[in-house]
Amino acid sequence: MEFGCGEGRNAIFLAKRGIDVTAIDSSDIAIRNAKDKTEDLKNVRFICSDFLAVDFEDRKYDLVLDSGMFHHLAPHRRLQYRELLKGLLKENGNFVLLCFSADEGGAEELDDLEFYAKRNTGVAFSEQRLRDFFGSDFEIISIEKRGQEITEDYIDIPLLYGLVMKLK
Repeated sequence: MEFGCGEGRNAIFLAKRGIDVTAIDSSDIAIRNAKDKTEDLKNVRFICSDFLAVDFEDRKYDLVLDSGMFHHLAPHRRLQYRELLKGLLKENGNFVLLCFSADEGGAEELDDLEFYAKRNTGVAFSEQRLRDFFGSDFEIISIEKRGQEITEDYIDIPLLYGLVMKLK
């Protein structure tokens, strides 16, 4: 399961390795492009929807991947998100999250009130804030700063946290 799959990069990677994947994004253009790339793959399903509105029909997943949704959610939707994750993961299932890290020159870390006041569309998180938010329900296996790809035009700055977690 992937939240915020965009044009399917991660979902396609997993599907080509024989893994059944359900991937969700709210952009109909991104989903259309993903489907165009995967006409020959039968083990990937793309859904255009707000992932919090999808009826998962009590399905459980070994892996849930979020490569950029969490940091765009409004605070009240983060609570829904955490509850949804708890219901989607199989026992011993893994949750992988990539989200903006604070204090690296990227997105700002804002408390919930500031998020609403500034009408932000993305927010950064400190390691401690991530541990506080997920720690009561998830065992955090690893949390690391991740950078972007290094190119001639781009200086690598660790803008993301990569987390691997298991449901407690």
